[in-house]
Amino acid sequence: MCPSATDAAGYRGDDVARKLDPVSVIVFPGGFNWPIWVAQENGYFERNGITVRLTPTPSSVFQLTNLIDGKFDIAMTAIDNIVANDEDQGEAHTVTKARLIAFMGGDNGFLRLVTVTEV
Repeated sequence: MCPSATDAAGYRGDDVARKLDPVSVIVFPGGFNWPIWVAQENGYFERNGITVRLTPTPSSVFQLTNLIDGKFDIAMTAIDNIVANDEDQGEAHTVTKARLIAFMGGDNGFLRLVTVTEV
């Protein structure tokens, strides 16, 4: 493929030549990581010069502490962890306070209130 040509998926040949620093992402283990796994397995990141390194987190405190300390570039987490850090609540109050920004909500199924009808 010549450098300016595109393949069937629309990727340019010269995209592969452009190498970026690896992106480190800390995630909670689970099926909601499938989009990243699929992209890795199919080479979507690599075709665009990006390597994504996933690290499973054992807890939200570990996740936010290491994100804030710069050990990870992105954290895939629930919004309650960001709010808790900002409001000094829950486990996150043990984490060094930092300005965290949430973007690209990807799931709304894990933080649901479930109760019996009487409540």
